[in-house]
Amino acid sequence: MNDELKKRTVLIVEDGRSGKSHVMKSALTRLENALQSREIRSMRVASYEESLPLLETEMDIDCFLIYSDMLSDPEEQINAQELLRQIRARHNGVPVFLLADRQSTSEHLNMNLMKGANEFAWIFEDSSTFLAGRVESAIARYRKALLPPLMKAIWEYNEQNHEYSWAAPGHQGGIGFTKSPSGKKFYDFYGENLFRTDTGIERSSIGSLLDHQG
Repeated sequence: MNDELKKRTVLIVEDGRSGKSHVMKSALTRLENALQSREIRSMRVASYEESLPLLETEMDIDCFLIYSDMLSDPEEQINAQELLRQIRARHNGVPVFLLADRQSTSEHLNMNLMKGANEFAWIFEDSSTFLAGRVESAIARYRKALLPPLMKAIWEYNEQNHEYSWAAPGHQGGIGFTKSPSGKKFYDFYGENLFRTDTGIERSSIGSLLDHQG
């Protein structure tokens, strides 16, 4: 499968004031490194406001990690709640972690924040390795439920089988198109996945139009 489809991306959002905290920055950097070791790419923005354009344009974000050390501040609570609302409006189902200090979260957490976040992570207590594992597991659950049934079946067929198809249409993964200059341009334009997954009706794992199975 195209490596682009395998990429996993998280967005780390700071609260604008936390940038002054050396302890927090060190904790987030350790988490970024732990994610990278699991081949999970991270983007990092310094405030809630900076994250808003990315919500509009980056649809490949697999997880949001929102840090706040200012939950006791009413203005910051409002900003965090608005960010969570916009995430849910644009990225329905995506996992959202609230990275916070246990004591601060316990004292100042409200119902709106609880509804908007999937999980709470104690950034100063749990190890970066453990948190990265939780993020990876959440991304796996999200991606498993992301695609509709037919697209999911085609994705899994292409990912798992890696076999030659002797059925119609006889694309053979598009290899035939690569034997001529114009065909190669055609192949490059659409990509290998299109030809690998353009199969006949005999693939029971994907489903048949004639036999109601698969």
